[in-house]
Amino acid sequence: MISQGDAKDVLGIQTETEQLPSSFIDKTMDNNVKSLEIIEPVRIGMLHRYLLNKDSYALPLLTISEDNVTYKDVAVFDGKSDHQVGTLTGDDIKGLRLIKGNITNGELLFYIDGQLMIYDIYTARSSIKINAKNQDNIKISISIDTEGSIAEMFGSRSLLDQAFINKIEKQIKDNMDKIVTDTVEKAQQELEVDFFGFSTILRQKHYNDWKEIENDWDHGDKLFSQSTVDVSANAIVRTIGASGKAKDKGME
Repeated sequence: MISQGDAKDVLGIQTETEQLPSSFIDKTMDNNVKSLEIIEPVRIGMLHRYLLNKDSYALPLLTISEDNVTYKDVAVFDGKSDHQVGTLTGDDIKGLRLIKGNITNGELLFYIDGQLMIYDIYTARSSIKINAKNQDNIKISISIDTEGSIAEMFGSRSLLDQAFINKIEKQIKDNMDKIVTDTVEKAQQELEVDFFGFSTILRQKHYNDWKEIENDWDHGDKLFSQSTVDVSANAIVRTIGASGKAKDKGME
C-alpha cells in the first residue's frame, strides 16, 4: 500500500484497539471486504513486476485523519516514471474492480423508479480482448458478467415478479456500463496511463504487436489514450432464497 505523506506517520499510529499499527491496517482492510471501492493490497512481487516491465499500476492509498488510518482512495502511478499521476475515488475504483474481475464479494447501489436497491455480487468475471493489428485503431473489448441477489430494497414491488427482475437486471447492467466507461475515460483523457493491465494482456497474448507499440502505449504517441474501448456488462439476479418483502420508504 502507499501512504499519503510520510509512511512513518501511518506506521506510528496509536489506537486503542490494536497495539501494532500493521494489525490495525490489516483489520481496516478486512472490515471493508464487501465494498467495491476497496482494492486488495499489491504484493511486493507483483509491484516488482510492474517496475521491471514499466507498467502503470494502482495501489491502495492510506491517509491519517484524526489519529486514525483510513482507506478510501487508490493512487495511480505512471509505470515509466513511477510518479503518482492521480487518485481514484468512489465509482472510479468500482470501475477498476469490475474491469479486473475476479470479484467474489461486493455491493453495488442503484435506483429503480427512484427507489434505492443494493445488488449483492456473488461473482464477477471479466473478459478482455484486444486487437492491436492497426496501431491507428486499436480496439479493446471488455465483457463483464456478474451474478448476485438483491440484498436490500425500498418500495413495494415483489422480487417474485419476473418482469420486475428483468428490469432490475437491465438497470444494473446500465449502471455497470456507465461506471466502467467513465473509469476508462478518466484513464484515457485525464491520467493518460493504462493501470488496468491491458499492457500485460498485449505482452502475453500479442507479443509481436506489443513490441511495436510498447514505447508509445502510455507515452510518446499515447496509443492507449487513443484506443477504442467497448464495454458490455451483464447482470444476473438470483431470487432463490430472496425475500419478497421490501422496506417502506423512510425506514432504516
